[in-house]
Amino acid sequence: MFCRFCGSEQRDGARFCSNCGRPLEGEPSQARPQQASCQESVGMPRQDVRDCRLPAISGQQQPAPQQPDQQQPTPRQPDQHQAAPRQPDQQQPTSQQPDQHQAAPQQPDHQPVTSRPIPQKSGRGLMVATVALVVLALASIVTLAGVLTNGFGLRSPAEKVPASADGPSEPDPETDSDPETDPAPPDPTIERNEDHQGGGTSDAPLDPTGTDASTSSRGEKPEEPRGPTADELRAQLDIVEDYRAEFDHGPKGAEHQRYIVLHDTEGEGNPESVVSWWATSGNLVAAHFVVGKDGHIVQCVPLDRIAHHAGYGDTGHNEAFGIAEDGRDDMAGATPIGSSFADYGMNAWSVGIELVHVGGSGDYPPEQLEALDRLVAYIDAYYGFESEITDHKAWRSGNSDTSPEFAGYLANYQDHRTHD
Repeated sequence: MFCRFCGSEQRDGARFCSNCGRPLEGEPSQARPQQASCQESVGMPRQDVRDCRLPAISGQQQPAPQQPDQQQPTPRQPDQHQAAPRQPDQQQPTSQQPDQHQAAPQQPDHQPVTSRPIPQKSGRGLMVATVALVVLALASIVTLAGVLTNGFGLRSPAEKVPASADGPSEPDPETDSDPETDPAPPDPTIERNEDHQGGGTSDAPLDPTGTDASTSSRGEKPEEPRGPTADELRAQLDIVEDYRAEFDHGPKGAEHQRYIVLHDTEGEGNPESVVSWWATSGNLVAAHFVVGKDGHIVQCVPLDRIAHHAGYGDTGHNEAFGIAEDGRDDMAGATPIGSSFADYGMNAWSVGIELVHVGGSGDYPPEQLEALDRLVAYIDAYYGFESEITDHKAWRSGNSDTSPEFAGYLANYQDHRTHD
């Protein structure tokens, strides 16, 4: 016979099913009943269903097991012994135990999922990431600033080469060039130097390293070598002072200095004898300096005072020379010599130098010319600028000084301020 619950074959006279343990009460079945799901047939709890091993009945399809998380259909109740089905996600009711042979419910084979704690980010890692972002942002800003600076042709003040007080400044060849007016790149061996006072430009060769040889290691133009001071130049002269009150005719500051006028004494002797003759003549005439043939010099009027060394000049020469009679000259001893020679302004705007020489007597000695070179340099240093050099006959036409022998030297002095 067969169990009407699980369909397994049983021995005759058995009271309980040897397979499912259910009682074989009532009329035993002589034929294998149609197979149904274990849960529908016997109403077993979920944990017991997997122990049911019903053989498949020919021609019947084995139903798929139900998902544990879905609502289970209410099983067919064959009799009062059928257990209530298990409700999903709720506490399962205890199945009815008919006797001691009932199998104990098994525990589910799945393990509960234990939540894993979320790892916390390291504070040190967060700090490193923040620093990296800040560095990247700063690098982007610097790069953008460089692009904008190069794009607009600007230059930061730390990159500018400061202009020396005694020399020209050095503009940057990259920012000073105009791509429209200067399509060709500049010669890498030449750097343009603009004049300090806005004059012309000069070309300074670069050294083999590509930098200006006159530029220091810090990129700044070193101060040009300082020339000797006026006191140092005066110390190089063989000069003595013989100031006399009758030779002084008023004040003359640097703002009233324009010319250096050269004269010949047209007499022999030494500087001291020339000064003595002026003093005894009574006409109050004198020059600032007298240079002897041996280079010895006598100064008889200070450079900040007026001396009557040029006298009257051609009418109209005040305007021609850009000077004026402004009242500083006391005009003492001045005697007009005619309407053709009415201008007296040169005396108050110049320095007079007498050279002991007689025209036609021969050349000027080298010692005298070299002393004159140093004297001109001293006068330039005293005033802080170069005065225009001329001679007496340029101020008063028909005058004999300087002599024809001095014509070549005068041209040199006017060109480069030395006799050779």
